[in-house]
Amino acid sequence: MSGWISNTGPRQDGKVAMVKDLEIKSYCAEITTTGVNNQTSVSFPDESQYIGTTLPWLNLHLKHLGRFTTIVVELETEDGVSRKLSISNHNSVIKLEIENASLPLKLVEGWNKIVLNLADLCERIW
Repeated sequence: MSGWISNTGPRQDGKVAMVKDLEIKSYCAEITTTGVNNQTSVSFPDESQYIGTTLPWLNLHLKHLGRFTTIVVELETEDGVSRKLSISNHNSVIKLEIENASLPLKLVEGWNKIVLNLADLCERIW
């Protein structure tokens, strides 16, 4: 994860590490914290750098280890409006607000493939 920085929040109780997964026999990023209300984020060191795309799809491969998992995606509409989409296996209901949305996430043991059509979700939510 050369060139990336990690932020483990004010409690400094998170961890970002490259670990070898024995199931897929490859390295992957392990991003963890000690509590459900704590945060760990990974980003570029310069705020002007970001993973930006006009493509509407976000593909994630997550290994469920029996812990709560939340993924927050920051979106910007064509009109320049910022929105946050949060998906979590800690939530069981959909929560919609003007600029934020929280959706439940169902994970099974082992590796999960999550495919989000961000354009379709934004159209349906906002």
